[in-house]
Amino acid sequence: LLQKSGQRPPVGAKIKLGRSFATIGTALVLSTTLDMGQVDITCGDWEFMGFLGHTLRDSWNIDNSPAVANRQQRWISGFQATYRGWNQHRPFVYFMHNDDNTDPSGSIAGPGQKYEYNSDYIGIGSTGTLCLPNLRYSVEGVYEFGRTYSAGTFPVGFEPGQSDNIRAWAIDAQIEYLFADCPTRPRVGFEYLFASGDSDRSTNHIGT
Repeated sequence: LLQKSGQRPPVGAKIKLGRSFATIGTALVLSTTLDMGQVDITCGDWEFMGFLGHTLRDSWNIDNSPAVANRQQRWISGFQATYRGWNQHRPFVYFMHNDDNTDPSGSIAGPGQKYEYNSDYIGIGSTGTLCLPNLRYSVEGVYEFGRTYSAGTFPVGFEPGQSDNIRAWAIDAQIEYLFADCPTRPRVGFEYLFASGDSDRSTNHIGT
């Protein structure tokens, strides 16, 4: 966009294509390498990010079931909006979708057992500084929902091969102080993380 010298344009855009390390929010639900495309748009005090990516086929699956542990084929997409109008805080909201198309190993997969884990995530949080310039914080809450398959145990009325609901949530809060003027620039931090998990599935997120 055309702009006067020394002024930031009212709207800016950046496009990234290729293999890249992907995160959303504070990386609570996504932190992995993807073959992806990403668009970043700035508009006034707002920043918008959208991406679509595919997991590396031979990478280790966050689902450690033997039939799919050493492979994954997932399409992952997301959108995030961040407000930049405050000097010390960057609040954000996001939505992310995980579409699992992983083919299990036929020699290991149990009869009637499926391994798809199709999940959606809604998150809200903020990053920034508190009181002192070098005292940084981050906080994020996320709710997860979708459909999956039980890991070998079937409640009353539930048949093998039948999907059931995903319902889980998590919250993460971190505070860190950076000693910027000291040799080696040491940091001291504290983090609290709580996750509910899903009652009939041992895997509830994309990557850590």
